[in-house]
Formats: sequence, structure tokens, C-alpha cells
Amino acid sequence: MFKVASLIPQETLDEILQRIDIASLIGDYLVLKKAGKDFKGLCPFHQEKTPSFMVSPSKGIFHCFGCAEGGNAFKFLMKLENLTFPEAAQKLAQRVGIILKTEEGISSQHKEKDIFYKINRYAAWYFAEIFKTSQGRQASTYLAKRDISPETIQKFMLGSSTDAWDGLSQFLKSKNVPLEAALKLGLVRARKDGSSTYDFFRHRLMFPIIDSEGRVLGFSGRRLNDSKENEEPKYINSAESPIYHKGSVVYGLFQAKEALRKTRELILVEGNVDVIRLHQEGLTNAVAPLGTALTQMQVQFLARFVDRFILMFDGDAAGFKAFMRALPILLAEGHHPRVVMLPPGEDPDSFVRRHGSAAMTKLVSEAPMAMDWLVIHHLSQGGTTPSQKAEQVEKIIPFIDQLSSTVERQAYKTKLAHFLGSNSDFLSTLKRSENPSRTRGFSKVEKQEKISLERILFGLYVTYPQLIDDTLNEDVFQNIEDGFIRDLFQKSVTFYRSGAGLSWKQLLSDAADDKARILSGLALSDLFDVPENEVLQMVQDCLYRMKIQRLKGHLQTLTGEIHLAEIKKDPQLLNQLLSQKTEVVRTLKSLGEPTAV
Repeated sequence: MFKVASLIPQETLDEILQRIDIASLIGDYLVLKKAGKDFKGLCPFHQEKTPSFMVSPSKGIFHCFGCAEGGNAFKFLMKLENLTFPEAAQKLAQRVGIILKTEEGISSQHKEKDIFYKINRYAAWYFAEIFKTSQGRQASTYLAKRDISPETIQKFMLGSSTDAWDGLSQFLKSKNVPLEAALKLGLVRARKDGSSTYDFFRHRLMFPIIDSEGRVLGFSGRRLNDSKENEEPKYINSAESPIYHKGSVVYGLFQAKEALRKTRELILVEGNVDVIRLHQEGLTNAVAPLGTALTQMQVQFLARFVDRFILMFDGDAAGFKAFMRALPILLAEGHHPRVVMLPPGEDPDSFVRRHGSAAMTKLVSEAPMAMDWLVIHHLSQGGTTPSQKAEQVEKIIPFIDQLSSTVERQAYKTKLAHFLGSNSDFLSTLKRSENPSRTRGFSKVEKQEKISLERILFGLYVTYPQLIDDTLNEDVFQNIEDGFIRDLFQKSVTFYRSGAGLSWKQLLSDAADDKARILSGLALSDLFDVPENEVLQMVQDCLYRMKIQRLKGHLQTLTGEIHLAEIKKDPQLLNQLLSQKTEVVRTLKSLGEPTAV
């Protein structure tokens, strides 16, 4: 991860981690007390009275067993000070006396990006100036009708493009901006015959897209002519460029950054005007995706700033679809959002203008958990026949199986079982919670979600690398269903067999944020502090229990599917499932394991 993200040679990053005293670093920010060979303190990332934040100098990592935050020195600074990776690397390098040298060609890339940022800043200034003239009157009238104040207009650097074909082009030319650079940024387009260029944004209200550091990445433009004859898209956004990647950027982040830092909570809305409206009404933690559905990259990026998400989409069919697309992405990343469902036909902007900011604030403060709302919504559509009810249940199950907590999954499935008038067992693993399709993104190693057998096994191999030669075979991989752990196993084997060695510090240096939390939790667990003469037996016990778990999980899945096949009266499918169940039961009995399902 760091090689790509930081553009700093990997050997330099490794040297920084070797030199840094992580206990001394973290001790500059909070009080640490000695706890055996490690240190303990109150977590800086969540409120707690009993210390659960551990620091291991020997492993070069930190981990909080309360909120599951964890990683190495880079990740600590990035999280605590909201730094980018290069910023954190620079700060740590200075601390240990290392001069950062970028790889060949990197400096020129940085210079090119700086030029792009400068050009976009020119364009933003130009649009803001046009807004103040007669050419921007339609844009200013549009905002005035929506009661957007001059202060808010200035805060978001709103502007207007002209209806001329080359207004911006001529301005950039006067600033000696190279045409090739303007083309790369999507500010101008080349005509098909190659004879000349024209402005991409014409006769539009302009919204600069600004990153967390205040740099203009691109623009979003809303058409000002809404007549039926105008077939142009209502909104257009800058094309992808060397500095703008729409799937990883949100609108309003720069303006919301301070509120996000203070509240650790974010309101996600659909449109730019919705963001602006909420900020003007005091809800300054609102942002919006840009011309796209919420992406995993956006969620991972926003998780650097916040712990809690509130979804607030329009009160129409499109808004409901946006909610249904966003929810599984957030759940898969380990977040439990709340949801504000607006009345039919309302969006955040129209709701505030009609009902006032107090009504909106009340909706936000009373927002239910999104999963609770979803379950109630679907069950209310359930119908009366068993088949109709089963159809609604099947719509909910995929969302429940994205939840990282076994207790939560079981609670929701029990509700569904009561709704169907059935025992909850058949629902318990229709889509097993440990299935590889949902493991990606789960970051919390909950001590009582009992560090999984797969993770215990992996920890043993990292702590005692010689096990790779002694016991690792295809049977081990066959019983690992957690895709993240399987990938780690394969990476670890590659490290070990290449002669590079194998350690927690090594694995953490290459891990993304959510994976680092898992790894740091495992590394600081005392599960692997066992005598060497007992390690082999522990590995064999893990493998046996994993195999039993996999078979029992499959048996539960089959039981649930058999129940639904009976409800749907599908004899062919029912016979297939019964045959599979018989085979699994036979295998379990051969392993000396009784079956209660």
C-alpha cells in the first residue's frame, strides 16, 4: 500500500519504522504506563474510563481492545492528526533524522500536480468573478430563490460559467496556462475536427470540488436553463484527471472537515445543494458523493475522519435505491449507519425550506439505526401467505449477513423467524457470516467474537514461522473461509520462503487501515504465548475444530434452505438439498461429531 500511496522508497519507510520508538511517540500524546513488556493507556480515539489501549515497542504497534483501532506509527499519526500518509511519513522521518528522498521521476509528477491545482484555482476564481457580474445573474438568482446566503456562497466558493464557448479558455490563455494542461483537467474539450477547443462548463452554476487540504480537484456544474427543450444533463462533473478521481472524493469535505473532527459523525446526502443547505442551517458535517453512488473507496476515506454515518437521501424511489446501495457498502466496512427517511417528494433542501432547520435537526437527532428501519420496512410489506413473507425475508438476509457481530445477526434473524412463525435455526446461516463474500472490510476483532479459529491459526504461524515448513499444506487452506486470512497466509508464506523472514511488524507495514486493526489486535493478543512444545498440538486442534465448524455451518445453511424449499413447495430442489444434508451428516459422524441440526 505504501509504495503506491506515498511515492517514497519502501526501504526508507522500513528504516523509519525500525528507528522509531512507538512508545515514545505515542507517549507524547497520552499518558502510558508499563504493563509487562508493553505499555497501556486511555485510548485517544474513543472515550473510556478503563485503559484498553496497548502499545508494543518490540512489535512496533498499537491496538485498542475497546474500539479496535490499531496499526503502526504511521497509522497512529494519520488517525490522530488527520494526516495523509506522506505527511505522516515526513513528520516521523524528521523525528528520527531521516531525509526523505523520492523515487526517480516522482518530483516531476508532484510538480505537474501542483500546476494542475494552480490551474483549477484560477478557474475557481474566474467562475466566482463571473458570478458577481451580469453574466452570472441567473446563477445568483437561482441561489437567492433558495435563500442561500452570501456567506454560504463564499464558504463554498460558488460561481458561474458564461454561455460563451471560450470564456474560460480565453481567461486561462491570459494566465499562460498550457492548453494541454487545461485539456487534461477537462476544463476545455477539443472539437472533433481538431480545429479548436471549447469550454466544457457553459451556462452553469459552478461548485468547486475541494479536498481536505483546500486544493481544488475539479468542478461540478448545474445547468441554469431548466426548460423542456434543454436536453443537457442537470449536473456534469469534471472528467477523471491526474488529481480528480470521483470514486474516492466527496463534495463538501473541506467545509465539513472541522465539524467531522469534533463530532466524529457524518451526514451523507445526495446532492451538492443539499450539502450547502444543511451547512447553512448549522449541520456542518454534511457531504455528498459526486455524480455516482457511494463507493467503498469513499467510505474507507471518510472513515479516517468519522466513526458514525447518517444516511439522508431524497424521499422518492431514487432516494430509496441510493439508500439500498449505500447500506451494504457501509455494513461491509464495519459501520452501522443511522438513516433519515424524508417525506415523499422531499429532499434535504426542500424539507428545510418548508419545515425549518429545527425540524431537520430533530429528524437527525431521532434517526433510527438503518438496519432496524430496513427490517421494519420490509416486514410491513410482507403480505399474508408464507410464500409472500419468505420473499420479504430473503430481501433482508443479505444485509443481516453483512453485520460483523454474531449477537446482532442472531437478534435480527430471530425477529425474522418470529415473523415467519418459525424457529430461528433455519435462518442462522442462510448466508454464513463467515462467508468470504462478507469478510472484506470487517475491521473489529471483538475479543468475545472470539477471535476466530482461522485468525488464531494464522497468529500461531506468524509467531512460530517454522510451522510453515512443518504443517502447512493444502488441507489448511481448504478450511480457511475468511478471504482476508487466506490472503494473509499466502503473503506470509511468500515472505517466509523468499528468505525475508516473517513478523507482525512486516505484515503491518503493508496493511490498509481496516486490516491493520485486525493485525494489531492479533499481534497483541496473549493467545500465542504458549510453550513451543504445545504449539503443534494447538495447530492440530485448530484445524480439527475449523473443519467441524465448516461442516456444521454448511449443515445449518442446508437446513435453512430446506425450510424455504418446503415453504415454496419445490420438490426437486428439496430432494437435492436433503441428499446434500445426508452426506454432511455422514461426514460429521465419521469425525466423531454428533449432529443436532
